[in-house]
Amino acid sequence: MVSENIIHLPYQGNKGGVTIRMSLYGHTVCFMNCHLPAHMENTEQRLDDFEKILEMQFEGENIPSSLDHE
Repeated sequence: MVSENIIHLPYQGNKGGVTIRMSLYGHTVCFMNCHLPAHMENTEQRLDDFEKILEMQFEGENIPSSLDHE
């Protein structure tokens, strides 16, 4: 099983993330790549955007969050 999701952050132009999740030998593996605002003055925005990407990934699917683990 492989699931993927592309998340665009429209208010940020070309910012967003890609998440790919797969089941590999009975273990769930998740890869995430994000393009977020640069520079120290955008630290809060980066954290907010990362949290939004985590919340939006695989919405509506019966799949645990990337942060859910034993």
